Amino acid sequence: MEDATTRSSAPVPVLDAVGFVVADMGATVTFYRQLGLDFPEVAADVDLSTLEGHVEAVLPSGDAVDV
Repeated sequence: MEDATTRSSAPVPVLDAVGFVVADMGATVTFYRQLGLDFPEVAADVDLSTLEGHVEAVLPSGDAVDV
């Protein structure tokens, strides 16, 4: 029987990004900014609730959060 010390040394998948599909970009970006994620600022005249596409915050570890 195999135990943790005799298992194969196959590569382990690494999570380096996570993405979310959201209905309200403005509320989502505001929420994650309150948690400390650093999403890029947009122009003052841009309504985040109508923003299309995606925005990305890169964590200190280099991992990314996309909404």
